[in-house]
Amino acid sequence: MKEESTKIKDTVKITRKTDLVPFEIPSREIPQSRIFDVRYYRDRLWVLIFMDRETFESLKSLCDARGLDVKKVVYGSIMKTRDILREEAKKNE
Repeated sequence: MKEESTKIKDTVKITRKTDLVPFEIPSREIPQSRIFDVRYYRDRLWVLIFMDRETFESLKSLCDARGLDVKKVVYGSIMKTRDILREEAKKNE
């Protein structure tokens, strides 16, 4: 009987995930050429956020290139900013 041997090379993939925590809260002046507004309506439980189509389409194309949902990215950004501001407020108490 003939003896056979094989060398198998294992590949181990390690993934690291680091949460993105901005150094500061992003804040910019809105250029006059851009539309960005928040409208409050009396007796409503919601507000409307308006932005110009060019800004939205630019953000959408960047999200699409990475396989992300633009609505989830915008919502996530707003919630992340809220959470950071809450944490800073707790530290300052």
